[in-house]
Amino acid sequence: MHPLDAYLWSGRAVLPARAGRRDAAVQDVAVALKLSNEPLLVYQVACVYALTSKTVAEDKQEAMSLLANSFRANAAPEPATTRSPGTMSRATRVFDTPQRITTT
Repeated sequence: MHPLDAYLWSGRAVLPARAGRRDAAVQDVAVALKLSNEPLLVYQVACVYALTSKTVAEDKQEAMSLLANSFRANAAPEPATTRSPGTMSRATRVFDTPQRITTT
């Protein structure tokens, strides 16, 4: 994991959020938000707080606030071709690369 990739930090936060480990999830999204405030990243962080709101009701308001901020700032992702490979998440690079499907 590249320590300066905010999208990896926010993506990593999803697993503990789903598992009910809020503290770990919140720590990861805090790092992500220190590294970037891009609208798409803020949207992803909002999704993490939506997951943690199942156990901590106050997180619902945080999720809604972040979601609104993301939409205000236009959460539409940039085309992958305008971002340098070093700033794209691994998943984005994989999905932007044509894959050959073979059958046996």
